Amino acid sequence: MEIKNILEKFNELAPLSFSFDAQKNLGHYDNSGMILDCASQTDSVVCALDFTNEVVDYAISVGAKLIITHHPAIYRGIKSVSGTYVKAIENGITVYSAHLNLDVANGGIDDGLASLAGAKQAQTLTYVNETNGFGRRFSVEPQTAESVVNARIGKLSATKYMFFGDK
Repeated sequence: MEIKNILEKFNELAPLSFSFDAQKNLGHYDNSGMILDCASQTDSVVCALDFTNEVVDYAISVGAKLIITHHPAIYRGIKSVSGTYVKAIENGITVYSAHLNLDVANGGIDDGLASLAGAKQAQTLTYVNETNGFGRRFSVEPQTAESVVNARIGKLSATKYMFFGDK
């Protein structure tokens, strides 16, 4: 499949313009979008929170030529390219990052986490444009925050987490 077609579909869900809106309207900084453009076709896609050596190794092992990360693989300007970046380039792997745009998209990260926490109706806290924004306010059945975290941690397949607040 053509990578450009995959990214066009992805951008229907979480357009890069949302990231630009967050930067322009709230002063946030982001580097979402194409990070490494090394391939035009792929049979599979690897999605990851962060661009790591392990993610590139996994992409190589399954023959994926596209990695989509949440956190930008390159966040600020760099002076040289080495390590994980070189490995991706040498293996013809395209890297695309969707950060703020995926956070604020309807059905994106913020909505997904609210749903995972048990939200039935969630309200956006800070808008970046007329329809999309950061944070969700919602109510759930009475329970401790710790029980919410513990009940959902397995669903996220998380191995580490930090808990802030009253238990």
